[in-house]
Amino acid sequence: MAASRWTSEWARSPLFAEQIPAPDPGRIVAEYRRKAEGWERMERRFIRRAHRFRTLVARRVSAEGLAELDAWRSMLPGDPAYGADFWREELVGLLGR
Repeated sequence: MAASRWTSEWARSPLFAEQIPAPDPGRIVAEYRRKAEGWERMERRFIRRAHRFRTLVARRVSAEGLAELDAWRSMLPGDPAYGADFWREELVGLLGR
């Protein structure tokens, strides 16, 4: 697949063909791993952020209110981005902004 893409790019720009790097499986795998690590770092940030926001919300609502919010949160997808945004929105609502 990488070779066919390289061939089509090479044919599309023959004047700059020497500047287009040939496909290197090692480089492709390294790029994939780098992007995967970036996604993992981002997810960890979202998880920390959701935990921090939930803690701040818990300080401002009753135990029953927090249980209700947890029930609402459980209806959303389990993706960390949804959790961080949910708890951020709840905190903003409590702070009146």
